Amino acid sequence: MTEQVDLSYLAAHPEICRPQAESLQRSIAWETMTSRGIPGFKQYGSYFSLMWICGIVNPQRANLIRSSYFWFRHIDDVADGDKPLPKQYQNKQEFLETKRELIGQLFSQASGPIYGDKEDLLLADYYSTAKKLNVDLSRESFAILDTIILDEERARNRRVLSQEELNSYFYKLDLACGDGALKLVGETFSSEELAMLSWAVRTWFNLRDFPKDLDSGIINISAQDIYLYNIDLDCIEGRPTVEQLMEYDPIKKWYGDQTKAGLNYLDYARADINRLPLKRITRFALNSRFVQPAERAFNRYSQMLTASR
Repeated sequence: MTEQVDLSYLAAHPEICRPQAESLQRSIAWETMTSRGIPGFKQYGSYFSLMWICGIVNPQRANLIRSSYFWFRHIDDVADGDKPLPKQYQNKQEFLETKRELIGQLFSQASGPIYGDKEDLLLADYYSTAKKLNVDLSRESFAILDTIILDEERARNRRVLSQEELNSYFYKLDLACGDGALKLVGETFSSEELAMLSWAVRTWFNLRDFPKDLDSGIINISAQDIYLYNIDLDCIEGRPTVEQLMEYDPIKKWYGDQTKAGLNYLDYARADINRLPLKRITRFALNSRFVQPAERAFNRYSQMLTASR
């Protein structure tokens, strides 16, 4: 049986919890990149570096960002199968439900000891730091974990969602991540003000990760679009790259329409970012980490589509 840690005690004693949390942040960041090879360093290297660079300006908020991100990163990697299921759990469902219970116990300030795995001290750290900064992340924490739980279920059953279910899933994830991120950096407006950026980024991630998601059983095309584009899911099995997926005409058409939509979302997103009274560092982060990479990805897909005509 893996040794458990008392999260309530750690949350009440940040001087003990913080050094352990910082060590875990570094180890999970390194593991995330090295386990994915060169693509992992390309995808996450600059993003993770920025998390630590931000600590120079605001150490507490940067630590809150890191502890929350890497706790969910660990959980998502276990749910996806990128990390092995800890031996003390019979299955992924039990693992995920246990993590959901921990959120409820900590954020409701349940009495008595609250035990979790070693990695869960990141939850204790971000809970105690958020409390000190008077930031309530309970709703966002539940929402993000609920989307991970849904991903695990639909991957296990290879279940295709309806457009309504898929929209609800994306809306819940984007709103939770958006509102959570804005709270973490100290912005005071709702992420709905940046809805177009959320849709642009979600479209980018969906197109980028589609081959990997499909291989793991997650099908991010709605049942309605499968019918509309006349997509035979059997015809896209075993195609590990976007280039290979585009050799199948129905998916190629879908990628084309999604790319056009993504570029359109970005046009509106830029206007929103310029209009809103954002902090300088927030504006820089949104443009450098989301707008510009999304635009490069969409332009690359546009070129691929043109070249394959």
